[in-house]
Amino acid sequence: MNNPCSWAWQIMAKANGLPNVIAQASGSTLPLTEVLDHSRCPAMLTAPELERPEILFVNKAFSAATGYANSELVGMLPEYLLGALTDQDQIQKARSDLREGGQFHGPILAYGKDGETILFDAYTSPVRDEGGRIECWLSILPVLEKGAAASLWKNRQGFAEDGTGALVVRQIARAQAVQRQLSRLKLDRPADLARAFEIPAAVAIIDSSLQVLFASHQAGAVFGDQDGITLSGNKIEIADKSARRQMAWCISRALRRAGSTSIAPGDATAVPRPSGGMPYIAILSNLPWPHLRTGTAKKDRALLYIFDPAQSGSNAEMLQSLFSLTHQEAAVVNKIVQGESLLSAATQLGISRNTARNHLQRAFEKTGVNRQSQLVRLVLSKRFRLGSADAEKA
Repeated sequence: MNNPCSWAWQIMAKANGLPNVIAQASGSTLPLTEVLDHSRCPAMLTAPELERPEILFVNKAFSAATGYANSELVGMLPEYLLGALTDQDQIQKARSDLREGGQFHGPILAYGKDGETILFDAYTSPVRDEGGRIECWLSILPVLEKGAAASLWKNRQGFAEDGTGALVVRQIARAQAVQRQLSRLKLDRPADLARAFEIPAAVAIIDSSLQVLFASHQAGAVFGDQDGITLSGNKIEIADKSARRQMAWCISRALRRAGSTSIAPGDATAVPRPSGGMPYIAILSNLPWPHLRTGTAKKDRALLYIFDPAQSGSNAEMLQSLFSLTHQEAAVVNKIVQGESLLSAATQLGISRNTARNHLQRAFEKTGVNRQSQLVRLVLSKRFRLGSADAEKA
């Protein structure tokens, strides 16, 4: 690759102050990959075939930003880094721009290895050989935002007018609450796994081939509705092609993080429903019981949560998840945040004022505040940062 000077390359030169290194590369004295490793800006090289642009190389700055080593990504498709909050229209625009004009510039929301959202300002253009043939695509990827700020930026720009981003984050809070309940179960043998499905949630244990090993009654009801996510034999089938690919990506991602049971936006898939209802949100996570993560067929197991946002959990349920409150503590806090007095909250919940005061005091201790006004500000601020649609309603 002895002619690396391209539009994206020039952007990186300006951003990183590398004129001497670039001059060396232009004179063919330094491999392009080594030049990229000198850059403080994340960069990626992909194969010239736009239909299947396998990753050829990522530089050290990209690894630092995402947590993925070069060796983990080579041979993978860039789609591996995308997730539920990624704007698919923007991805299609990138492909169209590269096919028609040979370059692309725009924001791309991707995911790091730990599930954190990363908003890249992507510049992509070709690297050509002396005959003008495209040898690969060079993407220069300055980081605009990371974490919750990246997800909220997406919503502010109108990329999620359907509210999918906020829906995903809320369902993740629900999944985390259920996972905490499951983690408290003492399961010693594979036969004990059936106990995990006595909880009132749509949860299933699946293996890497999407075979269902166990399913709760609620999960069985979702499969039985045959509304976008069904069973063929014991294998999960998803009607929407994009959601099917995303589900496979999510389970692969969950099983690769063998030592973690955390749940992040990158672990979620929005599954469209032919009925026209709000999409199901399917979330993958590792089992919270390490000794039961591999089945008798030597296949690793994962937890699948399926939530219908139209039947979304209450604000109290979300408060339980956010602040590790009990059900009653969360119920009292929820009433206070809604503007009720302590006496009114107690009356509506059917408990005495003293009991409500005790619940509120324990909520103070768990959240680190000592006044109701501080608690209200904390709850509203926390919800807003998570992108909850209820932040403006509370």
